[in-house]
Order: sequence, then structure tokens, then C-alpha cells
Amino acid sequence: MTTFQTKMDVALLLESAVWPAFLVDPAGIIRRANKAAIQFFGPIVETQNTSLTSVLSGSTADEVARVLTQIEQVAPPSLALTFKVKDGSAAIVQTFVCAFTREGEKRFLFQLHGAGQTVSPAPTKPDAPAAAGVAAPAKQKVDRATQLARSVALDLNNTLTSIMGHCSWILGQMEPDHKWRKSMEEINRAAAKSAEIAENLAAFSRSDKEKEATVSSNVNALLRRLQNEFQLMMKDIKVQWDTELEEQLYSARCDENKLLQVFTRVLDNAVQSGAVQPRINLHTRNADLLATLQDANLRLQPGCYVCVEIADNGKGIPNEILPRVFEPFFTTKAGHKGLGLAWVYGAVTNAGGGIAISSVNHQGTSVRIYIPAHKRVSRETAIVALRSDIGAGKTILLVDDEDLVLSVGQTVLSAYGYTVLTTTSAEKALSLLDLHKEKINLVIVDWVMPNISGKELMERIRAEYPSIAVLCTSGYAHVPGVSGNTDFLQKPFTTQKLLERVKDKLASLPAAAA
Repeated sequence: MTTFQTKMDVALLLESAVWPAFLVDPAGIIRRANKAAIQFFGPIVETQNTSLTSVLSGSTADEVARVLTQIEQVAPPSLALTFKVKDGSAAIVQTFVCAFTREGEKRFLFQLHGAGQTVSPAPTKPDAPAAAGVAAPAKQKVDRATQLARSVALDLNNTLTSIMGHCSWILGQMEPDHKWRKSMEEINRAAAKSAEIAENLAAFSRSDKEKEATVSSNVNALLRRLQNEFQLMMKDIKVQWDTELEEQLYSARCDENKLLQVFTRVLDNAVQSGAVQPRINLHTRNADLLATLQDANLRLQPGCYVCVEIADNGKGIPNEILPRVFEPFFTTKAGHKGLGLAWVYGAVTNAGGGIAISSVNHQGTSVRIYIPAHKRVSRETAIVALRSDIGAGKTILLVDDEDLVLSVGQTVLSAYGYTVLTTTSAEKALSLLDLHKEKINLVIVDWVMPNISGKELMERIRAEYPSIAVLCTSGYAHVPGVSGNTDFLQKPFTTQKLLERVKDKLASLPAAAA
């Protein structure tokens, strides 16, 4: 492809976008902006030498250089940035940024997807017919983009289910000193990172009008899992863990994938806090607030919460810096490789919680994360991977239109003694159920299926075969009506998660059916 063609491709991408988009060079200069960006920021972005500092609220040239370096090295899926709007106000916008190089020229593409309503044409009279005519094509283009993002996220989750399932299965069979174990662990880490990207892509595809179902998460189980993963990853750094987890901890009302990312980023900061011998304190407790809570910088409304405290013994954060830790551009990490706590802050507050942070210079930092909770105890499931005969005498039917998912499910479940039947369509599943209804104990159904949907199949199974348990799987984080921990298994899943959820479903059956 020639330089001319490449530049034409980028130009077409910019002009076809109905949301503000612009190109920035490594020096932080805006080189090109589309019409939507000009409507959003004003004519300032039309000039050839406008600095990014002119449109980013409260930024300096050094901060812009730092964030561009972060984008290039870390490649975050999105950032919540505060922009200066043309009317003089400030707007926080979820911004998707990517770095690329074409014909030796490095550029950063900024796309402000969260600013769609702001860039609409100036409002006209209520009876003016032009308003609908202008808005409709723009909405159609956005709808097509979100549909594409949703399709890509689902396909990616199916592929990652195979990778993570087989990888965790192999790791479970490997000796600790096996020569290939480190490589398998790295593959597993890369797949987990890809799963985060898929979730962010899926989050972008969800409309703001969609009501997300309430998800119950076991915070203690997530923290134990992360502690084990950090111990595996930090082989060159000996971390001392002080863990005190509330045994009667409430169920958190937040998506597990989001919580994993929140805890991972805070733990990563704690481990790299500068202590010669890092010591991490992990504490959980229930917080029933009858009145407004003031905790350091946080003012939290009354309600039921789970509080997770992650504290380190590092260098601490000076008082003059502490108020800035939630800024998108701010980081205290050497080499400017961190994205700070801006993403964590956004994820927690969007879920209805809050973050309090306190620090003593040269003595350490404590981060307290308050997550909305159901006032019921979250029970941890027993680890089943040690028993190879757990599925003896039980039959499971897997229904998924993706062969990769069927393969990993059959491999794992068969190895633990289950008899496994598989099919790629709901029609064939109903035929198998009619033939083997006396022996099938559980049906695992993908939510998105051709012809007969997963939802319809589940309803028919429950109506026609009430003694058979049903478990729904999906790449979506929220499936209406079945998003509770008991009936739902989100893709991508590991061997351990699949075995735990299957064991729970079978245990819920009446003794005669099981």
C-alpha cells in the first residue's frame, strides 16, 4: 500500500465517523480532525499547530507526552478524559485511543465515542423536520458499529474459551518444575489479558439504555485467585501476604471481570510501591452504612457494601500528590508506564461504589474499595480439580454452535468422569434429549444460537424436562433472567470455573434426578 493510499484510508475513517475523531503526532500536535470534532471543540482544531493541551482540561505538555507514551506501551482499550468543549465547559468522555505507524509516520487516533450527543447539530424548533433527518443516519451508523463490536467480542470470547480452557487443563496436569510450565503460564496470562480486551469491546457495544442485570460476585474467591496468580508471576520478588478475609462476606453487586481488573491494577501498584521486601495486606469486611460515610477523600451514601482494603508497606504518596492519583494522566511509576487509578475509579464509581485512599510518606498506602452488595453471604465453592471421578455416573449435554467450545468442554468434563454429549444446534439437542432423557442430568446451552435461540431452548427444556438442570453460557457479561452465579457461566472460562459451576448445578438437583 502506498503512502497516498494509507493517508486516504485514515482520512476516510475520520470523515465517516459520526463521533469526534482526530489524529495526533508524537509531539502532541493535532494534525487532522473530522467535522464532528470541529463541532465539539470549535475551529481551534482546524489549525495545523494546535496542541493537545488546548483541548484536554488541565493538561501540560509534559503530561501529554507521558500519556502518549503510556498509550503506545500499554495500549489501554479506553480512557476517561476531560476535554474543553467549545462553549467553555468541560466534559468527561470515554475515549478510545490507538497508536499506529504508516510509512514511518507515527500517529495516535483519538475517538470520542461518548460524545455522540454533544456533537449533534444545533437544536431547531420542535416542529422542524430536519432534525430527525440529520440524526437518523448518524444513529444507524453508530448502531452498525456497535453491532460489529458485539459480534467481534462474542467470536473472540469463544476462541478464548478454547485457549483458556485447554491451557488451564494442561497446567493442572503439569508438574511444578516442568520445563514448559513457564511458557504455558505466559500463554494463560496473555489469554486473560485478551479476555479483558474482549470485555471492554463488549462494554462499548452495549447501549446505555440496556439495563444490566444484577451480578453477584464472591470477592473472597476473586482475591484468593489473584493472590495465587501474583505469587506465580512474581517469582523474582518475594511478596509477604497478610490476608484477613471476612468468612461471612456479603455478595458483591458487580461483574466479576470488572472486579478482577480493579483488584489487579490496585495490587500491581501495591507490589511495585517501592518496598525492598513488599508486604501486602488483603482485608475484606461487610459495611452496613446507616449514615453517610466520610473515609479520607470519599463520601459514601448509606447502603450495603463490601469493603476491600489493599495496603502496602511502600514509599507512600506525598500529601501534595495524593489528591491527583485519580487523574487520567497521573502516575508515580518510574518510566511513566502506569495509567494510575483513573480506570479503577471509573469502574468502581460506575458500579455505585467508591474508593478511599490514604498514605503516609515512607510508610505505605492503603486503598479501600467499597462495592455495593446483596445482604446475603457469598459462599465459596470447594475446589474439585483434585477429584478425577467427580462426574462418575452423570451425563452432560453441551449445546454450542462453536466447535472450539464443544471440544474444550468435552475434553475437560470427560477427564473428570462425566459422560459428555455434544451438538451444534438446538434442534439436534432436542432430539438427543428425547432419546436420552432418562440419563441426561445437565444441559449446558450457549445463549446465542442460530434458528432456535439458547433462551428458547432453555425454556423448552425446563417445561418438557423439569428434572434436567440447565446452565447458560455466553460471551455477554449480562444475560437477562439468567445472569446469577448459579445459572450462568460467562465465556471465556477456565477449567476450574467450568467444573465448579457444573458441580454446583448438579448438586442443586433432587437426589432422585442427580
